[in-house]
Amino acid sequence: MQAASSQLETLKDLMGSAAYSTFMQCAGRAVDRKETAESQLLTMHRDYLDRELYKHYGRELSETIKVAWAMTFAITLLLNDQEYAHTIKAAVQADQDSTVSPSPA
Repeated sequence: MQAASSQLETLKDLMGSAAYSTFMQCAGRAVDRKETAESQLLTMHRDYLDRELYKHYGRELSETIKVAWAMTFAITLLLNDQEYAHTIKAAVQADQDSTVSPSPA
């Protein structure tokens, strides 16, 4: 799990905060869709991520998104399904928490 977290930090550095946030939102939706799908055992996380990326970015993915996809796919190889889902959800939440500005006192 530590290697996966490190990969996500590297990904954020590579993409920049805004692009990383958008990509992780797609990854988070993909995890949610896989969890609610009837055929969980027949479909990989990668398939759900592909669908979300194509919906958001269209069929022509930029090189940065392709690299992000490859790094995320590598995480699916490092972790089992539950660990992957937990890691992605935690990364999405951490990203959301870091972009929320504290309200003025």
